[in-house]
Amino acid sequence: MKEIKGTDGIYDYETKSGKKKFGVDYYLGKNKFTGNSVKARKKGFTDFRDALKFRDDAISDFKDGVYNATAKKHKLKQVYSIWWATYSKSGVSSSTLYNVSLLVNNHILKELGNMYVEDITGFDCQNFVNRLSKAMPKSFNNVIVYAKIIFDKAVKYNYIAKSPMDFIDKPRKPRKEENNNCYSIDEYLTFLDACQKHIRGKRGQKVYYFFLLLGNTGVRSGELRALTWADVDFENNAIHVNKTVKTNTDGKQVVGITKTPKSTRYVPVEPDVMEKLKKWKIEQSERLFKAGFKDYDKLKQLVFSDTRNHVINLATIRLWNKQVCEDAGLRRIKIHGFRHTFATMCSNAGLKPETISILLGHSSIKTTVDVYVHPKITEKDKQLMSAYYVANKQERATNGATPYLRVL
Repeated sequence: MKEIKGTDGIYDYETKSGKKKFGVDYYLGKNKFTGNSVKARKKGFTDFRDALKFRDDAISDFKDGVYNATAKKHKLKQVYSIWWATYSKSGVSSSTLYNVSLLVNNHILKELGNMYVEDITGFDCQNFVNRLSKAMPKSFNNVIVYAKIIFDKAVKYNYIAKSPMDFIDKPRKPRKEENNNCYSIDEYLTFLDACQKHIRGKRGQKVYYFFLLLGNTGVRSGELRALTWADVDFENNAIHVNKTVKTNTDGKQVVGITKTPKSTRYVPVEPDVMEKLKKWKIEQSERLFKAGFKDYDKLKQLVFSDTRNHVINLATIRLWNKQVCEDAGLRRIKIHGFRHTFATMCSNAGLKPETISILLGHSSIKTTVDVYVHPKITEKDKQLMSAYYVANKQERATNGATPYLRVL
C-alpha cells in the first residue's frame, strides 16, 4: 500500500491477481457528540478519480454533519445509553424518568435493542409498530415518540443518514370513547356513602375522609398523600399544597417537590369539610397511639398514612376505589377522575376557567378547559346544585346544621 503523492489519504495497491487498485484512508476529525475519531475508509476503486470523489464527498458530508462512518456499527441500545446519559440529567422528574425507562426497556430495546442501528430498516420499524399497535392499542403512540427520539439521535451522532422511523405508516388508534372520567354530584355523594357502608371497620373512615378531601379540593392523589397536618390551616379553611409523592428511578415512592411551580398553592376548603377533617385528626391520633406510634412529630405527621405510618401506596388507593365501587355496584372512575369531578363541579357552579386553573395548580388554562372540565350538565345536576345552595342558606339561617357535602 502506497500513498499517492499530493493526494492526501488516497493510496494505490496491487491485488493478488496483479491488478492495480485505489483506496481511501482519510482522517475527517472527531465526532462532536461522542468524541470518537472518524475516518473515511474504502478500497477497491479501479479509477483514481472515483477514489478522489469518494474522499472529497466524505469531507463535504462530514462538514455538513451528515457523513455516515460505516467502519464501526452501533447497537440501538448503545445509542439509547448515550442519549439517556444526557436526558436523565436534564431536570426531568424522577417519576418521568422511571416511566420512560420502563417504556423504552420493555418495548423498544426488548425488540430492537440488540440490532445495529445502521442495519435497521423502515420495514423493521413498520413491523415493530404494527405489533405494538395490536399489543397496546391505546398507548402505542407513547412508545413511537421515544423510538423516534432515539433514532433521531442516531442521525445526529452521524451513525445513520436518515431515521427509519420517518418511513413508517402509523396505525390508526381506536376511536376515542367519550371522556366520562368524572362523577356527577349525585354519583359522588353516593360514592362517599358507599365508602362508609362497604369498607368495614375503622379503615372505612380513613377511606371516606380521603375521598372526601380528594373530591372537594381537586388536588392530585400524590399531593394529598404527601399532605401533613402542618399544611392544614383550620383557621383560614385551606390546605397548603407544597409537595407530592413521586416514583424515583428505582421505582420507590418518595416525597418531593410539586409537579410544577404553579402546583405549589393554597386551596380553600369548605368549613363543613374542615370540621370533618378535625374529627379525622383526633381519630387518627387515637389510632396511632394504640398502634404504638407515641413519639411522632404531630406537625410532620401525614394526614393519611398506611399501617406503618408511611406514605400510602397509590395501589392501595386504587384498591379502595375498586372495592367500594364493586361492593356498591357503582360506576368506577380513575383516581384522577376525582380531580376532573372537582373541576367540572366548579365549572358548573360558575367559576371562571382562570380560577379553576389556579385551584388545580395548572401551568396552562388550556389544560384546565381541554382536559379537566366536562361541561355536560344534566337537568338533574342543575336541580341538585340549586338544592344545595338553598340548603346552605336555610341551614345556616336556622340551627347551624351542615349539609352532607359542600362543593365550593
